[in-house]
Amino acid sequence: MATDPLFTSQTQSQAQLQTQLLARMKGQQQTNGPAARDAAAKLNDPTRAVAEDFEAVFLQNMFNAMFETVEGGGTFGDSNASETWRGMLAEEYAKTVVKAGGIGIAESVQSELIALQEGHF
Repeated sequence: MATDPLFTSQTQSQAQLQTQLLARMKGQQQTNGPAARDAAAKLNDPTRAVAEDFEAVFLQNMFNAMFETVEGGGTFGDSNASETWRGMLAEEYAKTVVKAGGIGIAESVQSELIALQEGHF
């Protein structure tokens, strides 16, 4: 049975993306020092959590838009099941990117939330 080159390239691209994200996450994991203390402070900050959730939703929408451009439904064809799978995949990719440091949206949202809370709007 012949392998579809589009399927192979998409599978390789997804595997490469996952590998890169995991490597980035491992590189940022530290157990001591100022970076670890800053990370712990961010985890306990409710405004940070809300900002990261916002960034994750934004990224999920971006990934969903990207997946819509894949012709033929992508890896699993064009069915209702593949649509559900793509939605869950986009959500997990977004969460992984945010956990790995995100793209900078969370910092801006957090600073705006803090300014609103302090009455500096």
